[in-house]
Amino acid sequence: MTLRINNLAAIVGVGYIIGLKYAAIICAGSFLSYFVLVPLVHAFGSGVAAVVPPGTVAIGAMSIDQVFKSYVRMIGIGGHRGAGVIGIVSAFPSMVRSIALDSGHGPRGAGQGGSIPRTDRSLTMKEIGLGLGLLAAGPSSSSSSA
Repeated sequence: MTLRINNLAAIVGVGYIIGLKYAAIICAGSFLSYFVLVPLVHAFGSGVAAVVPPGTVAIGAMSIDQVFKSYVRMIGIGGHRGAGVIGIVSAFPSMVRSIALDSGHGPRGAGQGGSIPRTDRSLTMKEIGLGLGLLAAGPSSSSSSA
């Protein structure tokens, strides 16, 4: 059995950025991986004498880290990818409404003009397009040393 705590600054920073709820979900996924899935893969795979791809040795001869890297990590990556797709699909109607409203094709709210402070108004699609065009046409920041 192995217990490690990854307290690298980058990991702690990502946890702070995404918030306690999502950091706890990711932590729970790590616990599920190491305390449930790795033992299950090792227990069921120990009886198989052949090498099961994508592994390079028989599962019974693998260490905990080898089982994780060869099999369980793919499950975690699939979970992250699935969560991302679900997040995009669930946010898609809101994105479409926002783009339609900002491009002038959606219904405008009351008082969109002068009564709203400048700092609370959205940029128009023309302004966004102009800014993107200027950024794309700007000088590159590659440096060369002679």
